[in-house]
Amino acid sequence: MERSVTLLNTELNNKALLEQLILQLNKDFYRAAQIEAVSSDASIFEIVSNLEKQIKFLVEQFPSKLSTLLYIIDVSENEVQNALKENPDQMIEVLVYLILKRECLKVYFRNKL
Repeated sequence: MERSVTLLNTELNNKALLEQLILQLNKDFYRAAQIEAVSSDASIFEIVSNLEKQIKFLVEQFPSKLSTLLYIIDVSENEVQNALKENPDQMIEVLVYLILKRECLKVYFRNKL
């Protein structure tokens, strides 16, 4: 969790970007699994915590929806496999970090272009 919180604190330096990240996360989660990932007024800590719960739920109950989610978000299989090789016992945390990293990039590029 600490790694993901650090990423968000570094990348999202204003409230507008945080709101855009929440919208992007909810959009992609809804497309993949028909669930809302994060409430619209969530703090950075709440975003990470809620994502961990949602990813754990998908891993345990709907692995195919997790695969769909990673595809929709555009998290590469190689990146997942490499990260899990380094931290095999922290699968949920690794997935949350990779998801947040990619979604932050989407928000960043959307605002820079």
